[in-house]
Amino acid sequence: MELHGRKIFDSYFVNHENYDSVRPGYPNIMFDDLKNNLNITPTKKILEIESDSSKTLKKIAEFGCDIIGIETRKNIIPFTQDTNTTYSNVNVVGTNFEQYHALSSYYDVIIDFKAFHLTQNQEKYKKVLEVLAENGSLVLIWNSFLQTQSAVTFEIEKLFRKYLYEIYPSYEETVNTRVFYKVEQRMIEILNQPDLVMCFMKRYYSLYHYDKVSYPEFLNTYPKINSIDKCRRDAFLRDVGETIQKFKEITVPIMTIVLIMQKRNSIVDFVSSMSSPLVNKL
Repeated sequence: MELHGRKIFDSYFVNHENYDSVRPGYPNIMFDDLKNNLNITPTKKILEIESDSSKTLKKIAEFGCDIIGIETRKNIIPFTQDTNTTYSNVNVVGTNFEQYHALSSYYDVIIDFKAFHLTQNQEKYKKVLEVLAENGSLVLIWNSFLQTQSAVTFEIEKLFRKYLYEIYPSYEETVNTRVFYKVEQRMIEILNQPDLVMCFMKRYYSLYHYDKVSYPEFLNTYPKINSIDKCRRDAFLRDVGETIQKFKEITVPIMTIVLIMQKRNSIVDFVSSMSSPLVNKL
């Protein structure tokens, strides 16, 4: 897949069959918070960019309003369209966000779970402003994978250095330090958009537990890992499984970040109306 000319290695091209079963999803309370903070009603129109194969799209579908899912990955469209058989309010379109011609003039909510933060190009924000209703919301959501300071994690790190040294080089900083730095950089980019204002931000923390089978399957969804030659990858994943077997399981902490943005003009107009003479008299 390419987004703004930059190639993005998507895990679905690697192993979409078991993606949902091994990759972390999103906390249920997050969807409750979205519905409440976005004031979702059946009349709302939602545009979801790069819909997941099932879990997130189905959760959004349960809101009960009309949903358009944009999906560029041709081999994934049948999986996302399976949701249509259960939810008549969902329609998946095979295109990318930049080229999408809105069937509706405007959308009340635009949600992205994956691709939006992978490029620094500013055209994505221009497109949002074009199709977002005046009082609409842009919702950006992503998972960041953290690391525990445990014996099993230490052993897995040694395998990364043994097999994947050129892909995952050693750093002086910890994995968690680098993750938080990347999150900070994404936040700076988003919050510096002159035409958007943040209305809601929250972090959710979850723990995922993997065994000797599920953890190698989880790692196999990483595009960088799947890009190496098969013999080396198979040896790496085999040794990972054997290491996990010694420790029974490995725990992966997940930090989910949600940002809700609105058009700056709509916020300014709302504040101005609250200080108008009519409002003051009331």
